[in-house]
Amino acid sequence: MKIAVCFSGLFRDNYQECIEKINWVFSDLDADFFYATWKQQYGPDSTELSPVRKSFITKYYDYPKRRYHSAMGDVNHHIKAWRYYEKNNWDHSLLPTRMKNRSIESIKKEMLINITTTRRRSLQNFQHYAHALVVDDFVDPNKYDLIVRVRYDLFVYSDLKYHIKDFCEQVLEYGAPYGFYTFNDYNTMDEFLNPTRTVTQCISLDCHDFMIIHRADMFDPKLVYNFYDRKILRPAESGWYQVLCEPYKIFAGKVNGFVRMCRQHSDQNQVFKKYEEVAKKGLAAETRFFKHNNPETMGVVVDDLRTE
Repeated sequence: MKIAVCFSGLFRDNYQECIEKINWVFSDLDADFFYATWKQQYGPDSTELSPVRKSFITKYYDYPKRRYHSAMGDVNHHIKAWRYYEKNNWDHSLLPTRMKNRSIESIKKEMLINITTTRRRSLQNFQHYAHALVVDDFVDPNKYDLIVRVRYDLFVYSDLKYHIKDFCEQVLEYGAPYGFYTFNDYNTMDEFLNPTRTVTQCISLDCHDFMIIHRADMFDPKLVYNFYDRKILRPAESGWYQVLCEPYKIFAGKVNGFVRMCRQHSDQNQVFKKYEEVAKKGLAAETRFFKHNNPETMGVVVDDLRTE
């Protein structure tokens, strides 16, 4: 079982510790390591080159020349639906089944949340493009069995080392990728410090992307380029599902609790307080938005708050 561990993305937080920990996690396996990053570390329009010029970097890449809002398809879908229901005076008979027994006001609020939050997910397919570049340049699918996609701003829990071989063997045998993440669903300090370890099937059209293990022969970089050029590559988790799962009609496995992002907000307390106020309104859609809008980092600043 030959493995290619591919780091890509921006240098954030203590990237040196992340690199050392991931190297240690895979030290008992036959793995090669590749490290890539963007030349510009502060966005595609920045002229300031990466402050990190290290000998371990395998290659620096330029951002894609063509750019588009990767979530605009979803935004336009919500807007189109809103206009359709408005035109028909929000006739209940035209609403999807899951909305039949809900008030029109709550449906409007949910759709508005979907429109406004999805707008923010711009340029979130650079990560897929970066991974495709590394794999295209350095990972021969005839030489490697598995590929591990890793971002630089991860905190890696030590017990991952004692399970990583099993995860790799299962992906190799069954084909479905494993996507790693940590969501602090109850926003408690205990869950933040020691998240529950779970392995389940992701039945949504997503593949969690803090770290991903996938088959080398089931990822085609040219598919990523094609989707990006046609402006149909979706953002973040849904984009990973699009290129790793959808072509093979499979769902990803989701692995919670073994890695988490070091930090996602510059002022986490401010972010948490904002969504805490939203949740206190008690509306189901807004509470769900609160719980699943980057909650993996919010637990660091709260006094054990649970929202059921």
